[in-house]
Amino acid sequence: MDRDWVLIIVIGVSVGTIFFFQDILLRDLGPFSIALARVTFAALTGWVLLTVAGVDWRIPIHVLPLAMLVGLMMFVVPFVVYPTAQLYIATGIAGIVNAMTPVMVVIISHFWPGGEKATRFKALGVLSGFVGIVFLTFPAMQSGQESQLWATLMVLLAPVGFAIAMNIVRQFEGIETKAIVTWAFTFATLILLPVAGFFEANSLFGLVQAPSMNWPNVPSCRLSQARASEASSGAGP
Repeated sequence: MDRDWVLIIVIGVSVGTIFFFQDILLRDLGPFSIALARVTFAALTGWVLLTVAGVDWRIPIHVLPLAMLVGLMMFVVPFVVYPTAQLYIATGIAGIVNAMTPVMVVIISHFWPGGEKATRFKALGVLSGFVGIVFLTFPAMQSGQESQLWATLMVLLAPVGFAIAMNIVRQFEGIETKAIVTWAFTFATLILLPVAGFFEANSLFGLVQAPSMNWPNVPSCRLSQARASEASSGAGP
């Protein structure tokens, strides 16, 4: 099998299981804490790999603000939006809407200064992709409170963030990609650390306690409460 196809399969499986594991983590952690854990682990891994491989981690000073913007749009926004939306919508819907990423990349790149213009075939692909996602999402949204429209629309912020970041990354020609990604993850960590500490102190520092911020409508929490209620009502005096 071609190496590129192997990478595509590995990435597809990895991304596809993220939503499942986030649903489990939301039982004990808040969205900001989950996002912080992801970017922190990635940043530490990046610095270790740069050191072991002997890659030059230095980047021009004028590139640092752009690297921070990439960290915000590619990591902070999506990593916070997805688990937050999963508090209100079905996990499957969040995964389906994530498929809007290539659609958003084509649209935003077309209007981005110096970006890649969309051809007729790309426009047709965007249209068919959009229709397909709507077709898959709409029936699931009829289930009621589990799939609120506003939360579904909020998930679209993640593909938009990815698309903006992708166009910014094109300006980093001649700069080591591994260094840029590591710096972006580092900036994302620095952005999320105070936010998670403020909103989810118990979740962030306790790791086994429920989030200090009262996130409503958490499916797993409601299930646990229902089971606890059934157990208490069925228990004898």
